[in-house]
Amino acid sequence: MKKIFFLMLTVLISLSCENTDSKEKMILYNYLMEQDYLSKINASKKQIRKEGFSDNLVGEDDVFLKYSYVSNTNITINSTYLFDEKGCFEIGLDIDYENIDDANSAINQFKQYVDEQKSFINFKEDNYLLRWINQDKSRTVEVDIANASSGKIAITIFANE
Repeated sequence: MKKIFFLMLTVLISLSCENTDSKEKMILYNYLMEQDYLSKINASKKQIRKEGFSDNLVGEDDVFLKYSYVSNTNITINSTYLFDEKGCFEIGLDIDYENIDDANSAINQFKQYVDEQKSFINFKEDNYLLRWINQDKSRTVEVDIANASSGKIAITIFANE
């Protein structure tokens, strides 16, 4: 399934006549939907390793996995998974754009992605931090947009205990 997604994504990018902004938006949104990061909290390392793309694996030990994806349009998405005995307790996404406008668009796309997940209802915006907590208060999503003006976004999804 994942290989098909990246094949379709590559074809879509190659054939698309849309402007770069639209491509960037589609890449991030589709990538987030396909990876479904919000549901991976508490998953085992084995489950996440199985779902990941071995070609994109750049680091691994007993308590973490790190993947790196670079799109044809120079978006870099580094995802890091941290594990304990219960499973994945934190996911970090570092997203780098060459274009500042694309980073701002990505923030809006991520907001849309989280808002579509009906279980995340408690949204707060404080300075350069966007935060959602799910209904049962077991998971939190934070988006650090302090460096968005330089094309960098940091997203953290973690289990609350």
